[in-house]
Amino acid sequence: MPTDKASDPDSASRRIRVRGSLTIAGCLMICFSAVVLICVLTADPVQVEGENVKINAFHLVVGPMPVQDMRTKKTLPTRDRYLQCALSVTNKSSDKNLEFRGWASNPSAAAAFLKDDLGHEYKLADLGATSQYSGKIKTLSVSPGKGAVELLLFEIPRAKASSFTLTLKGKNVGEERDLVIQFPRDAINDPFGGGMTGAKGRKVLAGAQEDRNPTAAGPAAEQPRQQESLEKARWRVWISADGKYKTEAKFLRAEAGKIVLQKNDGTEIVVAEGKLSTEDVDWVQSEKWKASP
Repeated sequence: MPTDKASDPDSASRRIRVRGSLTIAGCLMICFSAVVLICVLTADPVQVEGENVKINAFHLVVGPMPVQDMRTKKTLPTRDRYLQCALSVTNKSSDKNLEFRGWASNPSAAAAFLKDDLGHEYKLADLGATSQYSGKIKTLSVSPGKGAVELLLFEIPRAKASSFTLTLKGKNVGEERDLVIQFPRDAINDPFGGGMTGAKGRKVLAGAQEDRNPTAAGPAAEQPRQQESLEKARWRVWISADGKYKTEAKFLRAEAGKIVLQKNDGTEIVVAEGKLSTEDVDWVQSEKWKASP
């Protein structure tokens, strides 16, 4: 007698795992849209509970973020990458609404901050008053037993950090104490891999430290330093003309209406100028890659 697939728990479990994997692959291709915030779950979600609220951090991804310019109404991925952290906020009460003030709505208020095991602190990203992204909550009344999802954007973590602590101001969800979530490095999905972006947008290779107190170098060291600056300047996130696709690569040369790039693994790719965003083409034509970052 054939087994009813709809009632087979093992079959259902396999379907859930497959769908989850396909959803993760899809979200990377479409710049982590708002739908992804509800569909993508990490294998081991991290959470914290207060008196009246339960919070799950279920989407920890490094990448650009689709942002809408409120003046032009255009939505494009950001040039910089961010650590995206989606939080599921659930009202535990059975009879009272939860008055939720979003942690991301006012970055300067430091309602949420991230620290690593090396003592470094990462601030919430401030994209400006005229920029808006899906998942940011200003205020929301959450019904008993219901939940809401907010997306936080942080600066890119340092390459050597192995664990992180996210502190959320408890008063934003009616709690007397702050809420703390801890998670390891491997809970973060970084599709680009390799290096992390420094505070000023510079490429910092994995395992390398940024020199915040450089000393004067002699003439012998100047040429290698200039060459290193040139190499760093050639790296950028390239975006397709329709804004749907992106890749981090090094600019090599432009020839006959085509742009030759080199990916992190050394693979060279050739892209027609018409397939890239106007900003990318202008960047190449203005030869900004020749300037130090």
